Amino acid sequence: MEQYVVNPETAMDKIIESFNNFDKARLQELEKTKQLQNASIAVYEKERTRMLRKYGDIHPTIKKIDARLVNTQKVSTALDIVIDFSKVQAPQPNPGSWQIYGRVLNKSIKGVKGLTLSLFDAKGEWIRELGFVTTDHLGFFSIAVEDKDSKLREKYKDQNLYLTVTNDQRKVLHREKTPMQIAVGTNTQRLILLNEETIFGTPPV
Repeated sequence: MEQYVVNPETAMDKIIESFNNFDKARLQELEKTKQLQNASIAVYEKERTRMLRKYGDIHPTIKKIDARLVNTQKVSTALDIVIDFSKVQAPQPNPGSWQIYGRVLNKSIKGVKGLTLSLFDAKGEWIRELGFVTTDHLGFFSIAVEDKDSKLREKYKDQNLYLTVTNDQRKVLHREKTPMQIAVGTNTQRLILLNEETIFGTPPV
């Protein structure tokens, strides 16, 4: 069983949130939608150039076209994120472990290498025994919490866990607002978009 959770809150949330119910069989449909968005952008840009030559940049129509371009480009960017992430190969569920996998992207929708993913408690403390991983050169990560004897599940059954992203200076770049709990035998998928200007603090060593 897979759980799909997407973050963070952005202007693109309409499409990003749709990932919660995303069926990978719809990938082809999304790619067609992306092509339509690209065609719309090309039309708006061509019309803007024509109107700019005719009326100059202060004409109200230019402002309307600019607003439409911004909105269309946001939708196009959101589609890029969902299409790209839908291609991630999910690990096979393991009866004795809980897999948390996904990708970390920056504001430019590029994968970020070398960031640390780990689980924190509600007090902002790193839970060392649940481990950590670092993102690869494309920003992908996969944490495997091994719990074949159910000891971890029992120990943390009443605790909310928060997937947290830190850099090599131990600065917290992102902490999920949606809590998780250990779910052995399942996969949890996360797509994280960083707000690089937000620093929450420093995790414990």
